[in-house]
Amino acid sequence: MPCEVLVDSGADFCILKAEIGEILGFDVQTAEPFSYNIPSGGHQVVGQVGFFDQFKVNFDYREAMIVLRPKR
Repeated sequence: MPCEVLVDSGADFCILKAEIGEILGFDVQTAEPFSYNIPSGGHQVVGQVGFFDQFKVNFDYREAMIVLRPKR
């Protein structure tokens, strides 16, 4: 399911809609908190824990591109 997120290298944690967690198979009632309160048009955020710690991230400002590679 496509979704837009703000890639924020300064954010400590990820903030995602609870519905996304459910689609990904997380038990959102017992997992790390997800939010049911992100309004329509609100931003989901991916940060250090749960995103940057999982991928090698390369920002290419000139090409307006982000390349993700799994960490091994």
